[in-house]
Amino acid sequence: IRNPHYHNTVWVYYLQSQPVGFVSYFKKNPYTGYMLFLGVKQDCRGQRIGWKLVDFACKKLKDLGCVKVELVTQVDNKASRSLYEKFGFKAYSIDDKYVHYRKMLK
Repeated sequence: IRNPHYHNTVWVYYLQSQPVGFVSYFKKNPYTGYMLFLGVKQDCRGQRIGWKLVDFACKKLKDLGCVKVELVTQVDNKASRSLYEKFGFKAYSIDDKYVHYRKMLK
């Protein structure tokens, strides 16, 4: 999936000077962004930090010329699946372990 011509970017979300979440993304090709990792500290969940990080990554990828963003999460990760689906990502492939999502950027 990784393209050697594009570099992975990581942004960290801070609350009261403490890192509580992060998002990692890169340009997969000239028109497609890929969200590689998203994480929020367990005791900070429910504060829309994940939403803010996904929104931030999508905006940055759009600024880089991407028209869509893709990502993968585990089938049994209900929290991430719910977040991505509420954000407008659509599942385009599901197997025993993983769900592949895609979102067209506006």
